[in-house]
Amino acid sequence: MIQLKRVYEEPAQSDGERILVDRLWPRGLGRADARLSAWLKELAPSPGLRRWFAHGAPAWEEFQLRYEAELASPEKQAHLRALAVRAAHGTVTLLFAAKDTERNNAVVLKKVLDKQHAGPAVMPGLPANALHQAIVENASDGIVFADSEGVIRLWNKGAEAIFGYRAEEAVGETLDLIVPERQRERHWEGYRRAMATGESRYGRGDLLAVPAVRKDGTRISIEFTIVLLRDESGRLLGPAAIIRDVTERWQRERATRERLAELEAQVASLAGREGAPLQGPR
Repeated sequence: MIQLKRVYEEPAQSDGERILVDRLWPRGLGRADARLSAWLKELAPSPGLRRWFAHGAPAWEEFQLRYEAELASPEKQAHLRALAVRAAHGTVTLLFAAKDTERNNAVVLKKVLDKQHAGPAVMPGLPANALHQAIVENASDGIVFADSEGVIRLWNKGAEAIFGYRAEEAVGETLDLIVPERQRERHWEGYRRAMATGESRYGRGDLLAVPAVRKDGTRISIEFTIVLLRDESGRLLGPAAIIRDVTERWQRERATRERLAELEAQVASLAGREGAPLQGPR
């Protein structure tokens, strides 16, 4: 069972495991007084998202969407699964410092955990969300999701291998992380247009080939397809991309084209010589 409680409230035996899920330590609270079983700051909202929200009620709906997208990342899913196991074997109390007991990160976290626990089974003993997550985590292709502002919210192992950034380095950064500087203006022009209209000419499964840049500065060639994701109300959340590194294939094709061009030039040169008139002695 999972329940919520302000960390400043008096600890009780009915709390079971007391787990703090804020990124920062609560002000004015001694560590001994908190009586924590664990402090899972790894599951807290990113610093940027926390500052953006600042527990503001007007931003609550958008905060939920952004935070849930962050929680979909592979490393956070690993912590969520471990937390779900704890809850399956006893009471877990998620602790938070916010004064607003109805609009805070712990409320969203509990909702996500409850939703995952209640997911329908698609295989015996395997919830649907667990199967989906396993596919995303272990795919060799990169799978990346960015929100409507172009901030990366999901970054799988395939993306780590392609671009060289670990998930914790990429999540929370913008897509400028992998877009070459010369292509950024064009990229953001198309991105903002797609977010404004809710449509993309590449959202029908068309394969897009573009240059990209790795963490070490190496330029690579990638191909990807995208899908625009929406919530239950139809609101656009952002694009998810399935990416493949095709640098080696592109280099082979370029070498082949260059070799063909050389051969064609040689053939043209020979043909020119054979067709030239013979010059007799003067």
